[in-house]
Amino acid sequence: MAFSSDGSTLAADIAHGPVLLWDVRSRRQLQTIEVGVWDATVAFSLKERGFLIATDSGVLALWRPSQKRAVSAVKTPFEGLHDAAYSPDGRLVAVAADEAALVDPNTGRAVPLKRQKKMANVSCVAFSPDGKLLAVGDFEGRITIWDVHRRRELGVLAGHARGVTSVAFSPDGGLLASGGEDGTTRVWNVARKTMVGGPLALPGKENPENPVSGVTFATEELVAAATFDGTALLWHVREKPSLNVAVKAPHGSFAVSRLALTRRPSQPGAMRGVYR
Repeated sequence: MAFSSDGSTLAADIAHGPVLLWDVRSRRQLQTIEVGVWDATVAFSLKERGFLIATDSGVLALWRPSQKRAVSAVKTPFEGLHDAAYSPDGRLVAVAADEAALVDPNTGRAVPLKRQKKMANVSCVAFSPDGKLLAVGDFEGRITIWDVHRRRELGVLAGHARGVTSVAFSPDGGLLASGGEDGTTRVWNVARKTMVGGPLALPGKENPENPVSGVTFATEELVAAATFDGTALLWHVREKPSLNVAVKAPHGSFAVSRLALTRRPSQPGAMRGVYR
């Protein structure tokens, strides 16, 4: 699930189903895209004025909402893609499979990022806002930070007791948020490779029965997290981390698997969020 850069369009990847496009202002569904695979993930590109659909069969397809079709599609050498992210300049796509890799979206050519030590399969990826760093989470609770240009491993952040489900950089690139299957959100100082404060979770909610399914920064100081039981949390994280707000979904009991936020251009500091 992802918003376009201007916040006008939402692309939602439905588990085992199609990708849906929505007009945010009118709440009107614009398009249903049948991907024909078991699972897919979406990521918007700032440069290409479109969004990427990465499927578990290893295909990367670029869609432009204005044209209502895929304008390009390439096959990568990977099966079972868990996540994908566009670089800010649109030249690369990072994918999460057995290993992380950087893929040319025009050709499908991939450069695997080989870790110094053998680790678990990769679960999620995120570029820093300047595109110089890539955060890679894995299924054993570690996050590897990479220098994108040099393809060099810069360090490993370890803290989650179980797999990492989501990673996101702050708008200035100084902090990294991570969500885990252990039910916690953690915030890291990227330069120091250290955790800011301790694990973040509601009392009694730090457990593998309620994993964090998505994290994102709302502002430089606020991290939003969604948990599997339908709770959305907003944490203030710059100095001493503290809970800002917690909201339980009003629609009964259902699983939340994605989280996305957008700022309203006309109201600085106000956010709109969607989680499912």
